[in-house]
Amino acid sequence: DLVGRHAFSLTGVFSRGIGSFQGLGSYSYGGFENPLLSISVSQSYDAGSAPFSYAFENGDTSSFFLVEKERAIGLSADFFRRRSRTESTLSLAASHIWEDRFLLEEDLSRTDRLRLARPSLRSAEGRATVTFGNARRYSFSISPEDGVGLILRGRVRRDLTLPDSLRDVAGFDRSFRDLVGQISAYKGFQGPGFGNHALGFRFSGGIGGGAGADAFHFEVGGASGGGLPVQFLDLGQGLLFPVRGYPTASRFGRYAWSGSAEYRFPLWLMNRGHGLFPLHLDWVSGVIFFDAGNAWGPELEGFMHSNPRRDSISSTGAEIVVRALPLWFQTLDIRVGIALPFSGQYGTRSHLRLGMSF
Repeated sequence: DLVGRHAFSLTGVFSRGIGSFQGLGSYSYGGFENPLLSISVSQSYDAGSAPFSYAFENGDTSSFFLVEKERAIGLSADFFRRRSRTESTLSLAASHIWEDRFLLEEDLSRTDRLRLARPSLRSAEGRATVTFGNARRYSFSISPEDGVGLILRGRVRRDLTLPDSLRDVAGFDRSFRDLVGQISAYKGFQGPGFGNHALGFRFSGGIGGGAGADAFHFEVGGASGGGLPVQFLDLGQGLLFPVRGYPTASRFGRYAWSGSAEYRFPLWLMNRGHGLFPLHLDWVSGVIFFDAGNAWGPELEGFMHSNPRRDSISSTGAEIVVRALPLWFQTLDIRVGIALPFSGQYGTRSHLRLGMSF
């Protein structure tokens, strides 16, 4: 029973900005039914959200971007508990991580004018994730209704290559611990149209600790989305702290939160395709939303360590959601929206995403 017991997944994307490949490959074994065991390898790049300035001895000042490359191998076990109206999961995972850091000039070329004290290191990471959901869907539902969803993740990372004399020293020790939670709630009600209307609420919060939980530990901003439900591909993105209408990492820090309120309503029941063209259009719905969020900390003395709390960011806007059936085998929600930030330094921004925002 190779199909039922074994699963492979591959995801990859080439980042033109830094000219590097990011990807994830995994193998899962379901022969025990519960738990599901997996092994994965990955490579990712994370560039600083903003450049930092450095003054040289000759008086020249230049800006640089910090880029972190991570390669990891991990093992995980996922335990499931499914009932008629609820679903819960517990995921336990451990990873070994190789990290390389380097600096880029403003033109994104590698610099030889500055060197990092610890450009390469190894770390061990353990994490536990708990999820629960009981939101329900009915015939012609455009959104989850009448229920809640919960995600709680705890994570600990230990720097394995650090001398004991530098343990817990900010800027040297990359060890950290963090806790992230998200709760969402939905309520459906009758209204005009082919299906129920729905109110949706989401709140996410995160707190980091340890010397490695620096000012860029969490990032707030951007429009969240889901993945493309096609085997071997995952083209979506999932943000922990989205605020639509703002660039990703408009706020950053070791403490973060964001929240959303949405009114979702049906617009048009299409239920049509075009001949043998492999695309069926089901329905169209609308969304009116309000987002807000912020991040800050730590507030330590020293270079790149002080990150005091600033004003929260917020936005409002609207989206159109199209439910489609590409290739006639799995549904896909395509979401197009426009957001108006309340901050004066940003103008109206549009976004295109796959899947609902939460």
